[in-house]
Amino acid sequence: MFEGGSSLAGGLSKTVDASEGVVKLASELEIHNAAIDMLGTVTEVIKPITPILTVIISLIDEIKKIRDNAQYNKKICNSLFDRVINAEAAVKILEQRIKENDEKIHTLVYQKNVIKFQTSLDEIKKYIEEISQFRGIRKYIYANSVKDKFIELTEEFEKCMRDLNFTMLVDSEEQRRIDKKSLDENLYLMNMNMNQMKELFSNRFNIIYQEINNLNPESKDHKSHLKVYAPKIDSSKLRDPPSGPNQRRGKSKQIVKKIYKGGIEVARKPFVFPEKDENLQFVHRYLSILEKLHESPNILQFYGLLTEDNKSFTIFEWAEMGNLKKVYEEHDVPIPWDTKANIAFDICSGILFLNALNIYHHDIRCENIMMTRNREPKIMNFHFSRMHGDKTVNLGKSVVDMINWMAPEKMLEHAAGKQGKSIVVPYTQKQEIFGRIPYKEKSLNDILDHVMKGEREVLSSSPDSLLPGKNEIQEGLNEIIRMAWSHDEDERINIDEMYLKLSKLSKRVELGQSPTLHPISEYSPRTYERILTVEEGIELHHTNDPQKRKLAWECFVTYTFLGSSLATYWKGFYLWEGYYNDKPISEEQKADDKAKAKELFKMAADKGNTDAQFYYAISLPKSKDSKPDLTKYLKMAADNGNVAAQYNLACLYLKSKTSSNQDKEIGLGYLNLAIQNNNEKALELKKSLNLDIETSNDE
Repeated sequence: MFEGGSSLAGGLSKTVDASEGVVKLASELEIHNAAIDMLGTVTEVIKPITPILTVIISLIDEIKKIRDNAQYNKKICNSLFDRVINAEAAVKILEQRIKENDEKIHTLVYQKNVIKFQTSLDEIKKYIEEISQFRGIRKYIYANSVKDKFIELTEEFEKCMRDLNFTMLVDSEEQRRIDKKSLDENLYLMNMNMNQMKELFSNRFNIIYQEINNLNPESKDHKSHLKVYAPKIDSSKLRDPPSGPNQRRGKSKQIVKKIYKGGIEVARKPFVFPEKDENLQFVHRYLSILEKLHESPNILQFYGLLTEDNKSFTIFEWAEMGNLKKVYEEHDVPIPWDTKANIAFDICSGILFLNALNIYHHDIRCENIMMTRNREPKIMNFHFSRMHGDKTVNLGKSVVDMINWMAPEKMLEHAAGKQGKSIVVPYTQKQEIFGRIPYKEKSLNDILDHVMKGEREVLSSSPDSLLPGKNEIQEGLNEIIRMAWSHDEDERINIDEMYLKLSKLSKRVELGQSPTLHPISEYSPRTYERILTVEEGIELHHTNDPQKRKLAWECFVTYTFLGSSLATYWKGFYLWEGYYNDKPISEEQKADDKAKAKELFKMAADKGNTDAQFYYAISLPKSKDSKPDLTKYLKMAADNGNVAAQYNLACLYLKSKTSSNQDKEIGLGYLNLAIQNNNEKALELKKSLNLDIETSNDE
């Protein structure tokens, strides 16, 4: 069932980088505190803790970036970031002590404490990464588990700081008060939102997430080898609508209404490919990402590319009422407040879906919201969209068009003459509730002056606000607008809180629909002993030198004791493959080693190590009782990008006699991911089952 030859790990050489092998555990070896001083050391002309500090500095920088991009639980992230600031201060003190040649900090005992400090920060980074984005939050089924993990991390961080003699940087009572307040506020929102948001995402969400990250050049998961082509539309499946071929719109009337597949109303729009060949693949990736967003009913659906008479056209879902700007400018009767509540909720739902996929639109304004005949808003125009982690988009002249929707701090950048230097336009969905273009009658300079003084538009009432229940909806929407308009960026309403408030308001609508969604400094010439970093241990492993692998093994054993989940996985892997020992091992010893490895795999898996998740899954017995855990850990690994897990999970779903049609659809999704990642066995399975699955081959 599992990919591989005689060994369960046999087939992973192409798919699990860190899973080729590591050193093996002597059966009698047990780790005690006294033994640690004898492990993981190497003599070098080097300041021992400097490489560790380099890793810590990098960790701190990564945590800063993650915190700055947080979409959820910002207050919890900020409370932990207070510790990171203390960690940064501690590193500066340690760097000064190195310059002063303080002998104490080069002892093995102190090194171990620095390593524990590094491990603590690494766990904080993982936690912030998880709870700050929707995809990561979903692993915390209960809000209390978020709180328990927070307490565990802060207590471990404080202990590390004390062990390093940084008691002056340990948390104060004031910090604990802030922690409690942050936890209480964010966990309340999280409890409420998790129940609401689960309807936003289908069972295929994790597959879609990985497919999109495979296409994103700035993603760490980006697959540069993939040759991607936007889906094609057969012209024979398009016909004119009953009203005739002249139903057109757009400035030059080039957007034409068509009927697709017998009944789907679509818009055919001219599309010009870039002249430079190097940009073609970028365009195809962009269009392919658009096509994968159809899982949300709040995104204007892209069907594919049409080639007709040597011309190219994009085929999008037809929006009968045009864009939202047109709707509220061309209708004599103002949009009722209950309809505004539904429209705002749908837009917010679409933004949440995009954000969960690490896609940020940055130009959500009325002209980029299309309206169907049922007044359902659809987000479109992703020309300025970027993926989370991408370089900032240079908006150029379009900044002038967006100034009405800019936040004060971004207006300040513009006023300082930065319009051509990577301005980021913030989320602007909040103003769409208002029902008109903000500051429409003001000039650019007047808008800048008005907003920078802290002034905003006047929130007026409308005739329908006097109707029963309507005033409550209006006041609720006005409250959201005021919170979104706060001059202080940190005081503005978060997207998750906005979603919750809009959800409640939209449910007050009596007749409306409640939408469901789917670097190393100079060293002293003195000789010191130092403990290798885990990364250095992995490098030693890849040399395939038995003696160097012994050093790697000692490194993994040491770091496992010090709490590193990465080292825990590697220690388990060395036990599993027998790399820790170059002498023959009895069958009894092999069985004992694998039992210990299994325990280590589970420990690392539960801490989020992807390779450990896969190895724990394949270490389970092939029985009916173990199938739930097998599926659980395979899915965890597959959703975190382990290609072997993707293939094996696909096999599990597609070959099982008890799989439902939904299971098989999910299995096809994972098989497609494995094929995109050049897994040969997945391609063979596809051929054997005669499946129509998207591949990375050129057309």
